[in-house]
Amino acid sequence: MPEISRSETDRRKVFELIQDIGIALLTTHGADGRLHSRPLAASQKHFDGKLWFITQEGSPKLSELLADPSVLLAYSDPKSQRYVSVSGTAEIRVDPAKVREIWDANQRLWFPQGPDEDDIRLICVTVESAEYWERPTMPLVYAYHYIKTRLTGRSPDLIGENKVVYF
Repeated sequence: MPEISRSETDRRKVFELIQDIGIALLTTHGADGRLHSRPLAASQKHFDGKLWFITQEGSPKLSELLADPSVLLAYSDPKSQRYVSVSGTAEIRVDPAKVREIWDANQRLWFPQGPDEDDIRLICVTVESAEYWERPTMPLVYAYHYIKTRLTGRSPDLIGENKVVYF
């Protein structure tokens, strides 16, 4: 069972875990009641309890967010064994100054004229809670637990840290 936290230190750790992961999966509720997920480039330089994403006017995800702003963001980095699930409430904004603040050159793939294009919209997710899993990536630790599992026939105790953080 994960540890529960409301500490500022753990809130900062959530951002530290996700800031280098370039893509988040944004999950919304579709008009048909089903969950829809799609990758979005993370556009975050600082964290104040909100996560920002740049998207385009007319995107189906925007109408889904207008109907139901509850979202889940999933971040995954298997190589470093970091996984984060973020729950929150999304809001659609038009804010050219914020777009320029979080703009990344990679955004030019979708917006060739740059951050001042008229059809740019922001998705601002106010984080309510996050759960993370972080495991050591040292090969010897995994080898030890693998051998122990094979010899004993029992699954190892969870190696690493699992925590739910409320914002």
